[in-house]
Amino acid sequence: MTDFSRQQRYALRRLLSRQPLAIAGEPVATFLLSYIFIEALLQTVGRYYRERPGAKPKVGTAHDKLQLDVVQRSLKYFGIAITADLLGQLLDSGAKKRGAKSHRNLRNGIVHEWSEGDQAEVAERSARLHALHSFVVQAVAKRVLVQGA
Repeated sequence: MTDFSRQQRYALRRLLSRQPLAIAGEPVATFLLSYIFIEALLQTVGRYYRERPGAKPKVGTAHDKLQLDVVQRSLKYFGIAITADLLGQLLDSGAKKRGAKSHRNLRNGIVHEWSEGDQAEVAERSARLHALHSFVVQAVAKRVLVQGA
């Protein structure tokens, strides 16, 4: 487990302070904003992992895709406790079965196809989706805040 640098903690605290609020009566909009925030958070942690001392520099890593294995390694490197199962629920591109789609696939269906089925699934599963998003944010925040104490 490695600590975030002072600048990284500052940047993560700023990002965490801008977490989107839920929009009453709008589960799809709330889900989309929340998911985009989770992506930004995980991409930031992943960028810090790729930029760690001793890592080989990569070209064009500013907006790398969220690959499940890289996300798992980056969270483990910084000691952020999120299980592979929960990350799979968020990011597994293979989870395409109605009622069990990953958050990424739901987002893709809504954003790229304006899928009524995906919108209905988000509305039906909104409490569970929100709970997982909150868990991820809290896990990162806990690590950032505990380290900064």
